[in-house]
Amino acid sequence: MSFIHLHPGKQAPEIVNAIIEIPTGSRIKYVTSRSDLPPHFLLEVEHFFLTYKDLERKTVSSDGWGGKDEAHAFVRASIEAYTRQQKS
Repeated sequence: MSFIHLHPGKQAPEIVNAIIEIPTGSRIKYVTSRSDLPPHFLLEVEHFFLTYKDLERKTVSSDGWGGKDEAHAFVRASIEAYTRQQKS
């Protein structure tokens, strides 16, 4: 449903991106896009991902949120990369 672009600082080489998805059959199935979520909820999620590495003295920055199509493309690319890695 939505995708947040995160970039690690120099001390955290791994790239972490977050996807918010609503499971099929969920009681909140009315949520179909990022705009259906309360703006404060999106701020809370972004804040979590910007600060969760603080205790490790690592930094993370955000380029903001992407939409459903970008989230799906990211998941497809991740699955393809995993499949290629498993074959090699």
